[in-house]
Amino acid sequence: MIHLIAGLVVLVVGAWGIIAWWDDFGAVLRGFLPAWLVLVGLAAIATGLQKTMHKAEHEQGNWEEPGADALARPSEE
Repeated sequence: MIHLIAGLVVLVVGAWGIIAWWDDFGAVLRGFLPAWLVLVGLAAIATGLQKTMHKAEHEQGNWEEPGADALARPSEE
């Protein structure tokens, strides 16, 4: 219950702050948004490169599925 009340208080104060300091908030957004887009773009490129390299390893046969050998061999116990 305390989290609900605290969340509502923070929401109201945050909304009031955005309305009261709209110009400052807009300036922060104009500075933050391009930097965020650059970081998200770099993360997307890194993910794409990682998937491409993973796919190339898989196609070359150098890739082994985790636990595949444990499933193929019976337990020695």
